[in-house]
Amino acid sequence: MIRFNGCDPLREDGIDFERLLLRVGVERHVAPVSGTIHGTESFVIICPIAAEKEATTLRSSARIPDVGQPVAPQPVA
Repeated sequence: MIRFNGCDPLREDGIDFERLLLRVGVERHVAPVSGTIHGTESFVIICPIAAEKEATTLRSSARIPDVGQPVAPQPVA
């Protein structure tokens, strides 16, 4: 999957890469994300809803299981 953000300075690179894959016959799925910036999935504090949505989409496309909330470390006895 190729994802590129609508307000990303690297957006055109993503589009060019998708065109290259198309020319050489590689199966691909393109998913532009309108109104988002580069690295949106990393900015949880600034844009939590968009970050969670992006992280969920990336996780599902990469087939990474959702493991839920992190578990607090337990003291060693």
